Amino acid sequence: MKKLIIFLIIFITGMLFISSFNTYENEVSQNKLSKEFEKNNRLELIVTLNNSNISEIDHISNGNINILSFGDNKNEESKILMKVNQSEFNELLSNKGVKSLEYNHKVSLLMNDVVNIVNATKIWDYKLNGTNLKGDEQSVCIIDTGINYSHEDFGSCSSIANCNKVIYGWDYINKDNDPMDDNGHGSHVAGILVGNGTTTGIAPNAKIVAMKVLNSTGEGSYSDVISAMQDCISLSSQYNISVISMSLGTIEIFNNFCDNNPNYSSYKDLINEAVSKNISVVIATGNDG
Repeated sequence: MKKLIIFLIIFITGMLFISSFNTYENEVSQNKLSKEFEKNNRLELIVTLNNSNISEIDHISNGNINILSFGDNKNEESKILMKVNQSEFNELLSNKGVKSLEYNHKVSLLMNDVVNIVNATKIWDYKLNGTNLKGDEQSVCIIDTGINYSHEDFGSCSSIANCNKVIYGWDYINKDNDPMDDNGHGSHVAGILVGNGTTTGIAPNAKIVAMKVLNSTGEGSYSDVISAMQDCISLSSQYNISVISMSLGTIEIFNNFCDNNPNYSSYKDLINEAVSKNISVVIATGNDG
């Protein structure tokens, strides 16, 4: 009996700690968003619903919403992009159907030289199950500024419709299926990873799935990035995607893991989903040291 009482005390204390920790996280997120309202009258938020019908919050922004994902059954979450003012934000906070609110912050380019560091050529002659380790029969989903598929390193293609190297792509900036790179960063990253022409990448025989989420100046939005991540995962079986590459990030500097940061919960959920499907997710650590 004494052991049971001690166990119950420990259990209840632990649950109170977890509850307090979650409350603290929510307060941090709310405070950050409240500060953003001091600079902007309206904020674009990613709203994650908790098994709720979209119609329950549709009135808050007068139907001005963009569906990022919508669960096919009650066990799946729905993510919505909404532009709200302070009053509407407060209404969302008190809505029991809302699981989380995330600021649709800007993302930008991050790039580091890696080819000479990783010494990829040293493993090219090795074989795994009779296959050289050069990316054969694999695809890399590159979330970046797009791809210059007309370049000789990527097949000198006139479009991705007839391209052997770039087998799929989507432009989230212009909402079409032509992910032509108008910045250069995405093509640079692709060259390092899978280039096979004047430049030989780390896995030169791998194919490319190009997701253009950054514009000509190298800027984009959190919502487009998570949409692209979702698409990489959904297309993984069709195109045998084994790697998701993201050489981008925010201006915010992190000193620790951000798994429990409520402002980036969608990243965590999608990365976990990708890993569960045997997809490696590789993300830049930044160029600021």
